[in-house]
Amino acid sequence: MADDRVLFIFTLLTIGLLYLQSKSWVIITRSFRLLVWLFVPIVLLHAFLTPGTYIMGLPVSIEGLKQSFELSLNLACMFFTALLVMQVLKMKYLLQGLQKTPALSQALVPRLLLLMRLRTTIPQLLHKQRMYWQGLEHKWLALPDILFESISSILKSSRYEAQFLWEYWDDEVDKLLPVNETVSKVEASDLGFGVLAILALLGLWL
Repeated sequence: MADDRVLFIFTLLTIGLLYLQSKSWVIITRSFRLLVWLFVPIVLLHAFLTPGTYIMGLPVSIEGLKQSFELSLNLACMFFTALLVMQVLKMKYLLQGLQKTPALSQALVPRLLLLMRLRTTIPQLLHKQRMYWQGLEHKWLALPDILFESISSILKSSRYEAQFLWEYWDDEVDKLLPVNETVSKVEASDLGFGVLAILALLGLWL
């Protein structure tokens, strides 16, 4: 695995490519808002539950904060790299490429289809929880319960979506890749961004 500095540079590079491809900061700012809800429980759980050197007598350890930073950085790098791939290359192109390599197709196609469904359901769940939290009178005291409920809802939704894909697998694949569909050409600029994004994704495993 790459060290933190390499991952940080990778993340900045990926965000830069994402901006160049979309010509807008909207998708990037929305992504950060979504990631905050993931990073907050990571930091809280690691900081308070990881033993080590405590800061100024508080039950917050330096080791826990370091671990939470490393995990958050890894997740952010993977998230923005995957987002760039999804923005540049349409799902049907990814499926067509994966179908030529059965080993990759068996491992990745189910995850890609599940990711597509979760990209719709998870933001809706988080938005619902955020609106409920903002309407509370003592919202900061209720934040731990809201975060726990959000994580539980995401896990429950993920299990439901995975079960749905299992039961209606053929129909879901046919929606994205009809048998007789004529594939349009991919623009060279899109292909270039796609190659860079895939290289960045592979770099995470080096």
